[in-house]
Amino acid sequence: MKYNDFFQIDESKLSKSELEIHNFMVANIKSVLDLNIVDIEKKTFLSRATIERYLKKAGTTGFKTYKIKVNEFLNFNKQPIVYEQITDLLVANHNKKIGITAQGTTFLAAQYLNRRLKFLKFDCEADSFMELHGVKPHFDIMIVLSMRGDQYSGVTDVLDYYDVPMIAITKPDSYIANIATLTIDNNSRDNMNLIDLDDISGTINIIETLIRDIARKLD
Repeated sequence: MKYNDFFQIDESKLSKSELEIHNFMVANIKSVLDLNIVDIEKKTFLSRATIERYLKKAGTTGFKTYKIKVNEFLNFNKQPIVYEQITDLLVANHNKKIGITAQGTTFLAAQYLNRRLKFLKFDCEADSFMELHGVKPHFDIMIVLSMRGDQYSGVTDVLDYYDVPMIAITKPDSYIANIATLTIDNNSRDNMNLIDLDDISGTINIIETLIRDIARKLD
C-alpha cells in the first residue's frame, strides 16, 4: 500500500514546508523509528511547529503516535505481494498505455521488460527518469525499476506527475516502494556494484516470471 493511502495524506493540501517533511519521512521511513522529533528538526532544518502540523495531517497526535503508525505501515507492507495481483492488473490493462522507467544500469532491465511486453502486444514505452522528466507522455500505468529505490533528482517530479497505478520492482522499505501501488522485492544487494550487469539478474528473473504468467493469462 502507498504511504499516502495508509496515512490518508493529500499532498495538494500540504504547505511547501510540510511537503519537505513529507518527502523526508517517505524517503527515510524505516530509520524514522530510531529518531526523535529533535532529530527531525535537525535533519530537515524545519521548525517543530511545522513538523507537528504535518503529523496532525498524517492522522496522528504527535511523533510517538506517528511512529506507532509507521510501524503498522511497515508491518502491513511486509505481507508478500502475490505476483498474480500484478499480472492481473497488467492483463486487465492490456489495451492501455504502460510506461516503464528506470535509471542507470537498471534501465537495461526496463528496456528488456519493454521488449517482452511488446511481444505480447502491450502498448508500452521505456524511458529513463530524466527523459520522462522532460517529455511526460500519457500513461495509464507506470512500472518503475530501481535497484535501491532511493529518492533522487528527477524521480519525485516524474512519479508525482503520473498519478496512476504504479508497479515497482525495487528494494522493500525504500522511497519508491513506499509510494508504489504494488511492489516486488528485487533482492538487490546493499554492496552491489552498479557497473556490474549481474546486479540486474534478479530483476530479469522477476520479469521472466511476470511475462510467463501474463502470457498464460492472455492465451
